[in-house]
Amino acid sequence: MKPHGFTLFELVIAMVILAILAVFSVRFIQDAVAIYQQGSQRERLMSDVRFGLERLNREVRDAVPGSLRVEQPDGTESGSGPCVRFWPIAMVSRYESLNVNSETGITDITLTAPDTLTLAQGNRVVVFPLDFDSRAGQCTGGNACVAIIQDDPIPAVDADGNITLKLQTAEGGAPYFMTSETQRVYIARQQVRYCLNSEQLNREMVALDDADFSSGMAEAVLMAEHISQGSFAVDKSGLYQQLRFNVTASQNNENLEFSHVIRLYNAP
Repeated sequence: MKPHGFTLFELVIAMVILAILAVFSVRFIQDAVAIYQQGSQRERLMSDVRFGLERLNREVRDAVPGSLRVEQPDGTESGSGPCVRFWPIAMVSRYESLNVNSETGITDITLTAPDTLTLAQGNRVVVFPLDFDSRAGQCTGGNACVAIIQDDPIPAVDADGNITLKLQTAEGGAPYFMTSETQRVYIARQQVRYCLNSEQLNREMVALDDADFSSGMAEAVLMAEHISQGSFAVDKSGLYQQLRFNVTASQNNENLEFSHVIRLYNAP
């Protein structure tokens, strides 16, 4: 009768087979872990950059029409650059009348539905902004589309449920607005700038009078990081502007490219 058990040769063969299986199993597990870590890093990188770009997307779509401006960090306008500036819409309303008094240098504007508005002296009133320089706060086509509210305090609502404001340009003259067919008027209080700098996307917000963003530089908010390169560009055509941006995010030899176009319709 054959005795029970394994010979030394059989044990050696079994150990060699188990060792080979263990090596392949460990390699398989290591590859699976590396793939998972790579996927996780890619997802974190994508989520980080996407948050900043989605915030930029939403804010640009709610900007005063025509206010998009691509520039260098020092504020110099350029066709393509690391910064984009715009004026967020604080309020939108409609007006009933525009009365210019060149002798006093005042233009009266009568707004409807004032109960939905929270106005203050110094707010900018923008009408028909087709060609708009948000840094200077002026229209570049000779049309005075931007004016400053002079009233302090803001007048009370009249018997017809309207409110009449006194406006002047930054130079102290009476603004001659181009009439809006829809009688739409935009109110702005602040300006925003997004800049790509030092592998980061930062957001700054300052008052409209601070054309150089000097007071907001120290308070820039980080919106995305790990950005190896990127730029903004604005196309103007007819009644809309397009903001184009191309961004490359890089981390641990992983590169993700984002290319997006945001169309901002002018609605004079």
